[in-house]
Amino acid sequence: MAKISRVSLARKRELEQPDVVLSFLQRASLWVAGHRLQTAVAAGAFIAVVVILAGATFFSSRAEKKAFDRLTQIAPANAAAEADQAADVAEQYRLLNKKYNGTVAGKIAGLKYADACYQNKDYEKAIAAYRQALSDFDDVGFLKKLALTGLGYTYEAIGDDDQAVSCFTRILEDPQVVVKDEALFHLGRLYARQGDVKNSREMFGRIVADYPDSLYADIAREGSRG
Repeated sequence: MAKISRVSLARKRELEQPDVVLSFLQRASLWVAGHRLQTAVAAGAFIAVVVILAGATFFSSRAEKKAFDRLTQIAPANAAAEADQAADVAEQYRLLNKKYNGTVAGKIAGLKYADACYQNKDYEKAIAAYRQALSDFDDVGFLKKLALTGLGYTYEAIGDDDQAVSCFTRILEDPQVVVKDEALFHLGRLYARQGDVKNSREMFGRIVADYPDSLYADIAREGSRG
């Protein structure tokens, strides 16, 4: 009788396990939704600082200066845009990228266009724009990371988790990228959703071990025990 009880209890725990994983994934998804804008704003601010500090080098030519001036005009409008203006902001970035695609500012506008397409749920255009940004910034680690992250988000949005995993894995494998906690976090989520508990725990565990002060550390600790 005791043996039956032990088997029944083990089976009960096995049946409850998917609920635990689902509960964690739901919390992780809510966390991502709550912090997506925060991380995007931080990335945008970083780009702005890079552009300003690099002005003397990058924007010495007349075309670079014109593209840079136009980029700084669009950015405030982008921050203040209402939902019904979002498509217009995206189009402004697209036109700037098209007109000045040989300049650094023009290429940054292409990355901002990709972000705008993602925000507008125009995922097909977002994928194409992020892929172009990857080509444009192949040798610029941080901007390449932003393009891969945006592409990963977009593939996840259309339900292609395998491609999303591929994007975040490329970040991990890129020696130009120094800080990789965000990529580890998203891989942990995606692996958990695919039922790959081992790899999911490994990704979260690496955040806890390598980035204990990360924005993702607290929820990663929960995931690493999952």
